[in-house]
Amino acid sequence: MVRKLIKYDLKAFAKVMLPIEIVLLGVALLYRIVSFFETDNIAFKIFNGSAIVILVLAIVASFLMTFIYSFIRFYKNLFTAEGYLSFTLPVTTQAHIASKLIVSLIFDAIAAACAFAAFTVATAGDVFHEVVKAFFYIMRKMGETLGGDLALYIIEFVIYCVIAMATAHLLTYMCISIGQLVRRKKILLAIGIYFGIYSIKQMLVSIFFGVGAATDLLERIAEYISNYPKTFVHLFLIIMILIQAILGTVYFLLSRVLIKKKLNLE
Repeated sequence: MVRKLIKYDLKAFAKVMLPIEIVLLGVALLYRIVSFFETDNIAFKIFNGSAIVILVLAIVASFLMTFIYSFIRFYKNLFTAEGYLSFTLPVTTQAHIASKLIVSLIFDAIAAACAFAAFTVATAGDVFHEVVKAFFYIMRKMGETLGGDLALYIIEFVIYCVIAMATAHLLTYMCISIGQLVRRKKILLAIGIYFGIYSIKQMLVSIFFGVGAATDLLERIAEYISNYPKTFVHLFLIIMILIQAILGTVYFLLSRVLIKKKLNLE
């Protein structure tokens, strides 16, 4: 049943997100076609510059819409009239949350792949060749300096990115779940809670650096970095992964409890 739930969410996402990705690729292809007719004409330069801006905006919009629709899909499917049907299915609350999260991450990956494809199409030829050449040059130099640590850095960074993105989605789910506790202005409350939590995180980071500046903590960290630079990068990435994993687990469990115990459908 869980597979069917994921399949249903995939279809819902695809109806909204695939047209956006197609438009993105279309914009990239249009830019590439126009670039074949490059001239010194001022009108062409203005049009070409506008096309670049549109392409960048389209890439940003594809990522942003994926994240926003994850928010909308979670709310619409679980807390509106559609929720009456959703909760009659023989699946657990955590399965509903997990399905939304898995599908959101899949479309995050699709958005990233389409952004890369759009960049490839728009810069096909000498520009793309030079970018690829520079990338492999940098990777080769980093490999010479870091050795086997480079592969571990890449793995750790990818794991961090996946967990961080999952945590970002789970945070929105928790905020929506808290927002549905009130009868009116549920979305407004959810958005307020989201930015409130974001502000608290920034405040904690500022406090950390403030305490570090007032003590010798930052000096000790700087000394450790200078003595063990490779180890520090591993530790930093692992700590960041653990922080994101803990936060994501907390958001998931709170969402589960709120939906299971305090469900308030519209």
